[in-house]
Amino acid sequence: MWRSKDATRGIFAVTVVATMLAAWRLTGRNLLLFPEVGALTVGLLMVDKGVWRVSKLACLCAMTVSAVIGVAVQQYAACVGFGLPPVIAFVLMGLLLYVTRVQMPPALAAAVMPTVFGIDTWGYVGVVASLVAFVLAAQWIMELTGVRRYQMPIVMFSRAERDSFGKLGIMVLSIVPIGVVAWLTGWRFLIAPPLLVTFAEFALGESGFRRRPWQVLFMLFFGSSVGAAASIFSRSLGIGEVLAGTCAYAVMLSLFYIFRKSFAPAATVALLAMLIGEAEIWTFPVQISLGGAYMILVSSFPGLLLKSNRKS
Repeated sequence: MWRSKDATRGIFAVTVVATMLAAWRLTGRNLLLFPEVGALTVGLLMVDKGVWRVSKLACLCAMTVSAVIGVAVQQYAACVGFGLPPVIAFVLMGLLLYVTRVQMPPALAAAVMPTVFGIDTWGYVGVVASLVAFVLAAQWIMELTGVRRYQMPIVMFSRAERDSFGKLGIMVLSIVPIGVVAWLTGWRFLIAPPLLVTFAEFALGESGFRRRPWQVLFMLFFGSSVGAAASIFSRSLGIGEVLAGTCAYAVMLSLFYIFRKSFAPAATVALLAMLIGEAEIWTFPVQISLGGAYMILVSSFPGLLLKSNRKS
């Protein structure tokens, strides 16, 4: 049964997402739909604990800088073909997070998104900064009113390892093959931004989801299917895209409540579907499922290889 604070946090999260969707449709600018808000509202508003133990300022700076990196890579590296720009953006943002010790995996998605959708305008940076600030303002209000507990931020990674840099290198090599496949097949969502966040969470994080890979894969498939259905119905049946997208997000929150676990990238996937055209929407759940399975499978390689080297 829903507790009152759970319901209130859910209302806050849905309201933030609905506001973003409304701004997107009213202006007609796809730039205003930043799917990673789905993950941020889950981690910063819905879950009543420190999912990412960073200060509000560090969160805002990390997400803004990631947007700058993404646009810069798209502007200057797109000529190398689709397979490499997402990997380049992932590497640059991963290095920055490593050096600064800021634990903010969604920043990886914000950096990769311009390379997947061909966003080369600096307006993307302003949109990301504004939407993240909006989510953080909602979090501050919730903490002020006692709806959500205040979490003391930390600067360092919760799991500091001397092999972290080596692990990052192996992670990069692990995602290159799927990037090449995405480029060759035209299935760009095999390397969708939320899947790269999933990869990072599994390879570096301490979440209990690492012991439940099938549950994560189901959440990703379910989120992509719900998002695809919302996108299709909003177009074919004349249902408003704001209502359809909000309902898709609310369905994901309900799934998280049923599972008693929230996997933020799955909420992002549901919103990401609203940006996809008719030609790709039918294969979107398949691409997300295949890409997600690959990311979860290879996420164990960095740790296993480093462990093997230490023994030898």
